[in-house]
Amino acid sequence: MVEPTGRVTLPAGARLSSGAGSTVQAQCRGTTLVLRPGGFGSSLPLDGRGRLALPMWLRRAAEPSGAVIVAAGATDPSVVRVPAGSRAVVVWLTSQLDAFMEASS
Repeated sequence: MVEPTGRVTLPAGARLSSGAGSTVQAQCRGTTLVLRPGGFGSSLPLDGRGRLALPMWLRRAAEPSGAVIVAAGATDPSVVRVPAGSRAVVVWLTSQLDAFMEASS
């Protein structure tokens, strides 16, 4: 859930780095935010509690519910352009899941 401050707490299994002042690299894939511990993309800071300030476009797109999906794991380089086996976190809008489910039925 996106906090009123525009931050989302990454679950423990989705944390790519630790400690106050650490950053992750972010890339936009359509309306999905892909986070990695290094490489290319914009640097986004994490606070000491593992919270990430989401870009304004993603905060606005998550309204009115403020709900987002956070998924983590090793990536498939054919889907997300990162080295095979690298860890990545994807922040996805719940509205995209709704649209996907409607299209699948």
